[in-house]
Amino acid sequence: METTTTETPQYTWSPITVSGELRPIGPDGGDMHFVYVTRNHILFASHGFGGVWRSTNGGEWWDLIVNEGFIELAFYSMAEYDNSTLIAGTNKGLWVSHDSGLSWNRIVTGNSAIDYSGKYDILCCYSWIR
Repeated sequence: METTTTETPQYTWSPITVSGELRPIGPDGGDMHFVYVTRNHILFASHGFGGVWRSTNGGEWWDLIVNEGFIELAFYSMAEYDNSTLIAGTNKGLWVSHDSGLSWNRIVTGNSAIDYSGKYDILCCYSWIR
């Protein structure tokens, strides 16, 4: 029988200096529990009261994403598949957008713990959008 061992990688952490200005972000002055910035610099914001907003100008202006399935919906996580496809984990299951977040469709996985529970923070799986 062959035995293999794996060494634990060692990391060296160094302090960094962060400068600049912290300012509230979001459509209602910064009361957001979720903010995501895509590789194309599109911002998404969501809070616990429901609603998802999108900004294409660094947060200077926000547009509420209108979708009848987004009533009392909050984003918890998001992943990018390519330059226009996004997947969001929400309190109402998984949602996918193929147009950089302008419109969204619910993904039904067949797993009720994912599709209906709303009590999780999900890691998005790319195989569901193919």
